[in-house]
Amino acid sequence: MYDSYRLKANLPRDAHDGKVFHSLRRTFGKNSVMAGIPVETVAQVVGDSKIDSLKKYIALDSHHLKECALGLVGIERWCGDE
Repeated sequence: MYDSYRLKANLPRDAHDGKVFHSLRRTFGKNSVMAGIPVETVAQVVGDSKIDSLKKYIALDSHHLKECALGLVGIERWCGDE
């Protein structure tokens, strides 16, 4: 169905150009998670039966992922030769 609408819209497609249904689904999932929509809701909309399937969408959210990173203040530098 996706390809038939893509053709009607006259959108060309080349191999590995990202214009496949999976890419559309992944972009929607990533943008939804980044917009703060609960992961459970996104899972239902994209048709994933397991929340684990959404890890790829969450991992793409680098803005919020940075909030989880620990600072390096107070961590001593160590070299293996010392």
